[in-house]
Amino acid sequence: MRALAGYPPPPVLDRSLERAGEQDEATADLVLSTGLRIAELTDRMKRASRLHAELIEDWHTVESLAAGVPAFRQTADWLLDQIALRNAHAQQLRAVLEPDITDYLRDRRADGAPLGLPASALPVPALDAPRAAHLAQARDTVRAYTAAAHSGREPEAQPLQRLTR
Repeated sequence: MRALAGYPPPPVLDRSLERAGEQDEATADLVLSTGLRIAELTDRMKRASRLHAELIEDWHTVESLAAGVPAFRQTADWLLDQIALRNAHAQQLRAVLEPDITDYLRDRRADGAPLGLPASALPVPALDAPRAAHLAQARDTVRAYTAAAHSGREPEAQPLQRLTR
């Protein structure tokens, strides 16, 4: 990705900005600096172990980029999930909101799967529509809590945190 950090090449960037009617040095600098930020962010995301504070900083960066480039929304959500994995309150919220998948698997086995086979030997069935929707809503709620808790919006996070009591 670093090899791409100097792109678009100056002649291409100049022509693009000219066609857009934005040909000035400040805009060109903004485009290049944003490209560098994205390259640095991508490099950091490849590291296996990162500090919680680094994840939060990266999320803030991607969140600001996702406002203008919707393709970054999935990366922002992934970073929120990573932050939530290291947050005790978010994990408690997940435990309260997310359906118990093991109960679902046991129910499926009771409905016709051979009982002599261990659960690990069976293929994992897809969730039914109501449970999948419930799981998606739970994930969105945990992400909303995590975003509020790490964006200085404590009043928004507190009602969600109370669900765990």
